[in-house]
Amino acid sequence: MERENYNQLKNIVFAQGISLFGVAKTDNLKQKVVSISREILENFPPLVISLGFRLSDVVVEDIQNHPTQLYLHHYRQANYFLDKIALFVVDTIQRKGHQALAIPASQTID
Repeated sequence: MERENYNQLKNIVFAQGISLFGVAKTDNLKQKVVSISREILENFPPLVISLGFRLSDVVVEDIQNHPTQLYLHHYRQANYFLDKIALFVVDTIQRKGHQALAIPASQTID
């Protein structure tokens, strides 16, 4: 069943335009890593899903000493896209009766 869920999610996100998809087991997510109580985090399985989106080669190659205005716009749009797909993944997982949480693409966590 795990492989079936993995393949289903992978197919869904690739169809939406995601470039990279992965699932990893982790044992140390029980600490408070986001603004959510430890009691809620305790109910999550030790799994994380990672999504990636390829930035435009031309936009990235144009960066010299610092990010350009075009890059900053591109970066914001890419993060918006990743956040949108992450919410879609959360909804898909919740519809199957499981818990899920999307972490914003550009959120910095210590």
